[in-house]
Amino acid sequence: MRLNIAQTIERQVSGLPEQIRELSPVDLFTDSFGLVRKMRAEFNTADLSKRRVEDLSDLRECIAFNKTRLHHVDGTSNPTDALTKVFHKCTATRKILREMLESGKWAPQLSDVYLGKTHKAFPKKKSKKSI
Repeated sequence: MRLNIAQTIERQVSGLPEQIRELSPVDLFTDSFGLVRKMRAEFNTADLSKRRVEDLSDLRECIAFNKTRLHHVDGTSNPTDALTKVFHKCTATRKILREMLESGKWAPQLSDVYLGKTHKAFPKKKSKKSI
């Protein structure tokens, strides 16, 4: 039987002194709209691997116990994009990453999705009709 996150953490910290047992909440910033959407709604497990279902369940559990807060940021302001994208596609985020590493500070730009505004669908391209 698989232990849940709370049980796993309790096992790991059981030998630690009382003053450092309490874990601090973690703010998780992501530009993945799919993750935010799956965390806010009942997710369909048909399109997910068993491992992904477990990951989402663990994350939901951490959020339920107020140990994790999930924030959606615009991809253009996500400094970690510079670490995961092709060099020429992340010029703006490379600058943000450098500033963050030099100053030790980062002010996230929360997206409209996180702020509760409706997500607009991408406009459909007009097809050229041949005459």
